[in-house]
Order: sequence, then C-alpha cells, then structure tokens
Amino acid sequence: MVQLACSPEAYGHSWNIPAVAPITGHDLEKLLKKQLGEEKQLYFITKPMFAIFALFAGKVMREALEMQYINSEPTILSGEKIEMFLGELKGTSYEKGIEETIAFMKS
Repeated sequence: MVQLACSPEAYGHSWNIPAVAPITGHDLEKLLKKQLGEEKQLYFITKPMFAIFALFAGKVMREALEMQYINSEPTILSGEKIEMFLGELKGTSYEKGIEETIAFMKS
C-alpha cells in the first residue's frame, strides 16, 4: 500500500488487494477462537438487526446496509492489476495475520 501511495502513476486508479485464499465467516470464526481460546464468544447480527441499527446510526451505516448483498456469495478480487504494477505479492496466511494482530493489540 505504501508503495502504491508513493507512486504518482498509481493515482486515479482503483486497486484490489487480493486475499491469499477465499475464507468463510465460519472459518474465520474458527481461526479466531483457535487464537483467542474456545471460550471466547463471538456475536453476529442478522441483516434485519443491521437494518434497525442503520436507522439510528446514520448515513454510513445505511450505506453499509446497502452493501450487504456482497455477503450473499463469495467475492474474490483479482490481484492481477496490482501485481502487474508492483510485481508478485507475498501473501500472509490468515492464521499468521490474526496471530500478529492479536499480539499487537495486546502489547
């Protein structure tokens, strides 16, 4: 991202930052619980609950509600354009990313 920000040629373009692999919400929950401990409870809100919250939370939440369709099926972003610009990207596994994020937040 920093390399893009430092490249004048990158301005005015849209960039997809691809994931290392597709992942479901349930798989992400399993990875989080593995790192945090099984006793940690994760909470989710349904689309109707999200809609009610959006009524009171303002414009940004209403816009987020409009984008909920993107969760109805997998969205896989191509990294072809960014790799053509920056070269091959080295991805970070979800496990390592979660581990490092939790460690950072605890420090």
